[in-house]
Amino acid sequence: MCIVSCEDRAQSALRAVAQFANIAGQVQHDELRSASLQVAHEALAQCEAHGQRCVDFLLTALRQSCKANASAVEDVIWMVYKVARRSDTAKAWILQSGGVAALRAALLCHAEPQLLENGVWTVYALDGLRSLAELLEGCRGPEPREAALRAALCGVLYQLVSPRRSASDFAAMEVVQPESVVVLLTEALKIGGLDEDALWASCTVLDTLVDKDPRLACVFMSRGGCLLLVQMLRSASGPACQDLRKVVACLMMTLAEACAEAAQAFRSAGACQVLAEEGLQGDGADTEAAMWAIGAIDGLDAVLQAMRSCGLSKPRLLQGGACAIGTHAFKASDRELGQLPAALVLLLEIISQEQATSSRLLRACVKALGCTLVALTPHAPPGHVPEVDRGVQALIAQLLRQTGVNAPSADEEDSWWRDGDGYSSPVGAAQAAAEAIGRMALTSSQWRPVLCKCAMQALISWIRSGVEDRKFHKYLFWAAAAMSGMPFVASELKLHISNVSAVDAALCTIIDILDEDIDGEYTLAGADRGEAEMPSLLALVVEAMKVHSSAPEVQARGAACVGLLVPYVPLASLQTVAPAAIVAVLNGARRFPRRTDVVSGASAALRSLCEMCRRRRDASLEALVATLRQENAADCVEQAFCSFARYTDCTELLEDAAAVAAQLSGVEALLERLSQEPATSQLRVAGLKALFEEGRLDLDFFSRHAASAAIKVCEQMVMEASQYNSEKDPSEPPIDTTRLHEVASLLSGLCSGRLRAMCA
Repeated sequence: MCIVSCEDRAQSALRAVAQFANIAGQVQHDELRSASLQVAHEALAQCEAHGQRCVDFLLTALRQSCKANASAVEDVIWMVYKVARRSDTAKAWILQSGGVAALRAALLCHAEPQLLENGVWTVYALDGLRSLAELLEGCRGPEPREAALRAALCGVLYQLVSPRRSASDFAAMEVVQPESVVVLLTEALKIGGLDEDALWASCTVLDTLVDKDPRLACVFMSRGGCLLLVQMLRSASGPACQDLRKVVACLMMTLAEACAEAAQAFRSAGACQVLAEEGLQGDGADTEAAMWAIGAIDGLDAVLQAMRSCGLSKPRLLQGGACAIGTHAFKASDRELGQLPAALVLLLEIISQEQATSSRLLRACVKALGCTLVALTPHAPPGHVPEVDRGVQALIAQLLRQTGVNAPSADEEDSWWRDGDGYSSPVGAAQAAAEAIGRMALTSSQWRPVLCKCAMQALISWIRSGVEDRKFHKYLFWAAAAMSGMPFVASELKLHISNVSAVDAALCTIIDILDEDIDGEYTLAGADRGEAEMPSLLALVVEAMKVHSSAPEVQARGAACVGLLVPYVPLASLQTVAPAAIVAVLNGARRFPRRTDVVSGASAALRSLCEMCRRRRDASLEALVATLRQENAADCVEQAFCSFARYTDCTELLEDAAAVAAQLSGVEALLERLSQEPATSQLRVAGLKALFEEGRLDLDFFSRHAASAAIKVCEQMVMEASQYNSEKDPSEPPIDTTRLHEVASLLSGLCSGRLRAMCA
């Protein structure tokens, strides 16, 4: 109690001195002001002197650590860490007084694992990566204690850049400067002497960073990193080093794919020979990774040669080879396109040997076969290339095997099909086949009728078999929709509306067809939208949301579908189905108020409905606005504000919710609500963005008074953000004033133009 009381008294005294110094310069009386400033200066100088004395005491204790036991040293390091974390001034004193060197000497004197880790974190607390670089520079010797300290440094960097961190954690990683991490780790590897755990951690960190930012591959390569990895792999022999061989091979693959110069550097260093000698000797995860690396460094020919040489004796090698084939097929150059038929033949040979093939290998080969065919079928129409025809037959056979659907007979019109080749598949291979069939249908118009005739019934049979695997269910719907479009999705949704897995898959497919913001390989934007059936489809979606009210994924995707379908529904039909849709969407949001996906879907749906009412300006649609108010949609929006305003990854959700609030409660009410938010709230920027977008689409959205109020609020928010950044605690993240300035400028410019137009 005495210690606590003394600490409270000390803090109170320091606050009194700080307050006195703050007000001394504000005194009007000249003589009193001068005397007050003199006293304040003396008091602050004494505080600073005693603070430096405390720091000197700690550093002296560190320098004398060789005379103390490890427990005492750990306590001193803990004290240094706490002082440095709490005070930037103390941190500067420690650095100026040689704190890093003192910590290094203490750690080398007591090289216990936990003490080393805590000590390295303390060094990092002083000046981040710069102080870690200073620490590394002072422990370059071959002694075991120095090697242990370098290993602890690698472990701390691993924890800073853990691959298990979320995207939001990576946003905070910007201050860690990934390039500096790469330089530090490369230097630690170059010095050498690291144990297997430290090598594994270093390679994992490098793999994570280069995968996130491929430009870092050049940084690593320019410092001789590629040769270091080859040497590391050469020394990592034996069963005990399997994990290290795997992570080294994965890093090699990532580097080679990120930078062509890195691939050339690996080839010059003889990486593929070492990968074959060390990585392909067993049949574990390291062997699989080695095949990926060989493919990335030396190309498809080297992969095929390694696969042919082992037969079926090494399934993991073949799995890695299949993955490498799939990667090359996905981004095949003209030269690699000419190599794919040979890869296709090899894959068919492996798939055909059912009894000797594991289900995992079969799935990998079917997936690689699908990637290969997706690359080849646009250049090889049905019946023109026998290997391609056999490959498509093999894919369809994966679907036919367990569905009870018979393959077309040999005398049917499609002569490219030949039954009886003995392909079989577990569900995993069937899923890979369904995905590939869908991709071929999207990319090759010549193959689409053949696939529809020969594979569609198998897809339907799988869907109607009650398969429980949700991912597989989605691929089945997606592949079928690639051939038959929205009418197929609507009919299957109606048929399986009581099956939550089928409903979820159908809703996902509707989104894939209608959402124009989806990019990449899974978009079905070119599929038949069946716009004539949109009203009945919207009613089906609403019914599905009612049937599966306890399934959050159905509520989220159902609401998203409502938002996408509303613009396609004729006015007369919308009047009938929209009230039920509003109720379903709001019920889902109320049942799962903290599920981001549910509230995001609901906000988007409500915004779509509000915009439809505003754009069509039909008196009959006023009933929809009345329904929104009657069902208390504004309360639902307010709940979204309260739940998600502080999250940086919910800006789209907040923008949609703000747009709805402006439509229901008015622009000025929303501006008042935004002004009540703290300066750090993400709702502020999202709300201003929503007002700008709505005003840009509708010139009458802002009244004269609302436009003036919006300009004032923008100025107020920019000022408050700048003030917050200047006064915030150093440990708190700053407000992104760049984005705020951008959005505020857009809205202010829009409103200023609106005011000028009103005055003209």
